[in-house]
Amino acid sequence: MLSKKDHNAELSQLLKEAESILSERKTFDMQSSRSHIVNAMMSTLFQKSEREQNHSIRVAEYSVAIANKMGMSKEKINKLNIAATLHDIGKIIIDEQVLNKTDRLTVNEWKLMREHPTKGANILKDIEEYKEIAHVVEAHHERYDGLGYPYGLKEDDIPLAARIIAVADAYDAMTQFRTYRNAISPLEAIEELLKGKGTQFDAQIVDVFVEILLKEKI
Repeated sequence: MLSKKDHNAELSQLLKEAESILSERKTFDMQSSRSHIVNAMMSTLFQKSEREQNHSIRVAEYSVAIANKMGMSKEKINKLNIAATLHDIGKIIIDEQVLNKTDRLTVNEWKLMREHPTKGANILKDIEEYKEIAHVVEAHHERYDGLGYPYGLKEDDIPLAARIIAVADAYDAMTQFRTYRNAISPLEAIEELLKGKGTQFDAQIVDVFVEILLKEKI
C-alpha cells in the first residue's frame, strides 16, 4: 500500500503529465488565439494562389492517412497535420506572378522557390505555437538519399513527419495539372513513387501510401 507521501507524489506526477498533454494540445490548436499571424499569412498565400490552398489541404489529408496507417499517436498526427497544412507557408515571400507562372521557372525564380522551406521554418520557429514543427517544414524537400535541400539531410536524419509530407507532396504535385505540364494519372504517380523508394523517398512510407491508394481503388 502506498504511503500518504508516496500517494501525493504519484498524484502530483499524474497531474503534471495531464497538464503537459493539455498544454501540448492547446499549443497545436489551429484555432489558438495566438495563431492569427500564421493564419493571416496562409490566407494571404491562398489569395495569391487558389492552387496552393487546395494543394495544402490534400497534402495534409494524405499525410494524416499515412500516419494513421503507421500507427502514430494522436498527438504526433495532430502536429503532422498542422505541419503538412503549413509546409508551404514560406511561399508567402514569393511574388504572385511567380507562383502562378504559366511557363517554367527561370534559374533565379527556381532559386527563390527553393528558399521557401527555410523561410517557412524561420516564420514558425519564432511563434510559440509552431516552433516545434518548424524543423519539419524546413525538411520537407530533403531526400532520403541526401540529395535534397536545403541541407542535404539523409535517411533518419530527416524528421519522420517531413519524410511523410515529402511523399504526400510529391504525389499531389504529380497528379495535379500545371499550366506548363499535364498531370499524370494516379497509377503513373504510384509508379514514380515506387521508383523513388530508397532514393528520393523513405521506402516504408511509400509502401504504406501505395497500399492506402490501392485499397481506395484509385
